Amino acid sequence: PTVLFVGRLTWQKGGEYFLAAARLIAAQMPTARFVMVGQGEQLGELQHRTVRFGLADRVSFPGFLPHHAVGALMAGSDVLVMPSLSEPFGLVAIEAAGHGLPVILSPSCGAREVLPAAIAIDPLDSQKIADTAVDLIRNTVRRVRIIQQNFAALHRCTWNEAAHHVLRVY
Repeated sequence: PTVLFVGRLTWQKGGEYFLAAARLIAAQMPTARFVMVGQGEQLGELQHRTVRFGLADRVSFPGFLPHHAVGALMAGSDVLVMPSLSEPFGLVAIEAAGHGLPVILSPSCGAREVLPAAIAIDPLDSQKIADTAVDLIRNTVRRVRIIQQNFAALHRCTWNEAAHHVLRVY
């Protein structure tokens, strides 16, 4: 299984919380792999932490990837984890849901308005993130239900629907 992180490697995006959860997931799933897509000032620190956690052979840092490559990576992954401390919207979560990935994100992420089936977890609760990711990988029924709910929500999210909503408000 592959657990994915996509975002800038900055404190706001919570890369260190992703790695803390990865360490716990790895203990439960010896074959799990982790990918941290992005670049930023925390790259070196996150790579060093990966070595300290004994995950150097299981975590990859491909850097910044073009949109089509991120889409292909999403299509081949099992769950997206976005443990952001600050995430006004979270387009990555929307894109991941569109690629059929269940999404774990922080309660402050604005994408929750669009993806009600996304699972919101405090980014500081690495154990809950890890347990939820493992459950989403192992529990096919729950995984499929969340993916279907997210697809349905995305199909309802159109410019026409947004315009009708604005007209209803006025």
